[in-house]
Amino acid sequence: MDLILAGTSDTTSPSSLSLRFETRMNDGSEGPVIQQVYLIRAGSNRKELVDSRPVGNFEGQIEITPQGDPSRFVNPANGDVTARIVYLTDPGGPLFPWIVALDEVVWFID
Repeated sequence: MDLILAGTSDTTSPSSLSLRFETRMNDGSEGPVIQQVYLIRAGSNRKELVDSRPVGNFEGQIEITPQGDPSRFVNPANGDVTARIVYLTDPGGPLFPWIVALDEVVWFID
């Protein structure tokens, strides 16, 4: 599963940037499903991996704050910010049906 989350910042030169969301997996076992979060670099459209973790069978809130200069993720022309969240099965794990729910996505940009 591959999700694109887009937002718009009021400032194009932020001093801090965080992305918070709730996630939950159903019908799978913990461990074989991996969540990877990428932020898209403004200008180059290159993705930067900022978080990777297994997904559990419980609802949990995740907040990601990338290291370094956060302005690299904010388009200076229009304030656009983009994240890509990928859910994939561990290549060494079993294949099985699973469902991931994503809720309450919030950008914090100052």
